[in-house]
Amino acid sequence: MNFDNVDVYDYGHLGLVAGFIKQVGLIDYIDRVIPKTKPCHVSHGQAVAAMLLNVLGFHSQALYLVPEYFSDKPIDLLIAPGIYSEHLNDDVLGRTLDAVFDYGVSSLYSELAIKTLNTLKIINN
Repeated sequence: MNFDNVDVYDYGHLGLVAGFIKQVGLIDYIDRVIPKTKPCHVSHGQAVAAMLLNVLGFHSQALYLVPEYFSDKPIDLLIAPGIYSEHLNDDVLGRTLDAVFDYGVSSLYSELAIKTLNTLKIINN
């Protein structure tokens, strides 16, 4: 087997978290219940996923530093292809936080918790 064309990334714990986010369908669910109203590189679900990944590795930092955090991460594998660190700017993330607030933070959290428990077959609802 030839490994000359293999790229190696240090995901740390982010690969596990991103895999879990994809397994439970967090991005798709958020995009379905809180759709974007304007064309954008990053959906609300993708922005929430980015913020979750960010808070687990670069917590207590301002939103404007999120692109810096993702500058050396394989975003296409962690979140989605076609997203670059500059797309995860404070304007996009702030608009997502506003949209989540408008939807209802507690409602979204409860819905995602139930969806996760169902997906993992912990409960059947």
